[in-house]
Amino acid sequence: MHEGIWRPLRRWLVAIALCGICVFPALIFLMWIPGFERLGLGLLDASPLHPATIPALALFTVTLLVADLSLWILPSAIAVGSALRASWESRIRYGLTIALLLGSTFYWFAEEAISTAGAHAFALTSGGLLICGAGISFISPRAKRLHFAAIAAAFLVLIFPYLRAMASAPRNPPDSRMLWSVSLDPNPWQFMNTGSSYESTRHAIFAGDRIVAVFDVGSAPYEEKEPRSRYRLVSLDIQAGSVRNSKELVGRWGMMPSLYATADGQVLLSHRELQPLNPDLSSAGPSFTPNRGRISLMSPDGTTMAWETFPRTTLLDARTLTPLPQQLKESAPTAASSRAVLTDNIYWYGAYPHDHSFVTLVDEGGRHLLFHGECGGRPEFLNTDRILLTGCGDIRILDLTGKILRETRSSEGSATFAGVSRNGARFAVSFTKVRGDPPVPLYEHFVIYDAETAQPVAIVRIKDLPEYNSWFAFSPDGRSFVAGSPYNLSLYTLP
Repeated sequence: MHEGIWRPLRRWLVAIALCGICVFPALIFLMWIPGFERLGLGLLDASPLHPATIPALALFTVTLLVADLSLWILPSAIAVGSALRASWESRIRYGLTIALLLGSTFYWFAEEAISTAGAHAFALTSGGLLICGAGISFISPRAKRLHFAAIAAAFLVLIFPYLRAMASAPRNPPDSRMLWSVSLDPNPWQFMNTGSSYESTRHAIFAGDRIVAVFDVGSAPYEEKEPRSRYRLVSLDIQAGSVRNSKELVGRWGMMPSLYATADGQVLLSHRELQPLNPDLSSAGPSFTPNRGRISLMSPDGTTMAWETFPRTTLLDARTLTPLPQQLKESAPTAASSRAVLTDNIYWYGAYPHDHSFVTLVDEGGRHLLFHGECGGRPEFLNTDRILLTGCGDIRILDLTGKILRETRSSEGSATFAGVSRNGARFAVSFTKVRGDPPVPLYEHFVIYDAETAQPVAIVRIKDLPEYNSWFAFSPDGRSFVAGSPYNLSLYTLP
């Protein structure tokens, strides 16, 4: 009698132990998924599926996750089935069913889904097929083949929208041609230099016949019990990419200097003060130290900067560094032109409680609502009269009255503004995907658009991925640009 009780108890103890043990290889596999995705992206870049990289990557990710769930669920189902004295066929069928059900749950919330409505519909359909197949098999043991067919159909339903997106993916614009590439700092850890998509537009600029860049090169001795960093400012020859001039600055840790290109080809270095520099890094005039607020925005034409003199914004002449008469009723603008600033603050939420995105133009006449909706993004000036708005895959060009002049949709998802040429002819947006904790970039590329038609004209794919976000800067005429990081900075020309 004692042995009759011990045997089934032993089987269940072994089954429970195996279920717990199987968690560890599944977790290890989950940690490796970003590496597998990067490997898959490398293979996609060299395959005919190259134009359909984004949906192909999403399909690959969903498949990897189902495989990871199966790595945990299948052995657990086999162990539990052994305790229940079930057949091997039943253990595999129900193990695959549970793994796919969990995969369908992930698919419901997946950010890579082609569309939220589509994700929900396909997830529900897949889950319904699995439940029906398992239920029929449970009621009628003779319906085993039907259960296997339901499992196969459920998996096909899960991946169908990705296959459809791959088949209908638009042709990519031509690749930009690289002219040269240079390493400014061999240190592969570049978090301080590439950690912010906003800062990535402030670390490299075109100035005359030079490209000027600034980056963190390491820590410096403490001063007054505060951590310090060494920042290097370099001036590169546009033709060869060689460093012609260099100088080092010491400042507070985390207070990265910023660079701005003026309309007359000079450099403004923002490092506790605004310091005008020539392209060879020599001084070009007296500096300007704001007595309050901050100066962090320049108009696309390089003539004007926005000085946030709380609770207002004062426009500053970029050539003379003298305040202009305009005093605008805005404290935290997102972009500046020579006459106005933009903000995405939710001043208008009371009038439009169901909207989450607002674009407000602030000029001498006050605040003017240009756009409101569920998703809009950070507004940017393309020139004095046109505004770029990116968000949720939509790329819109508006005029100063809020009229949408051009609108296009990207098949790659949400885009981040990367820069605009001084003549306003072209702008660039960045597409990137990160995974894991800490986040690991899977891919990053820039798409250059024609500002008149909002159509893509070129693309550049970053091969040496940065810690987070690559630098980007247009030449004044919009015909070439630099992109990358201190580890690998490259000059490209448009086709």
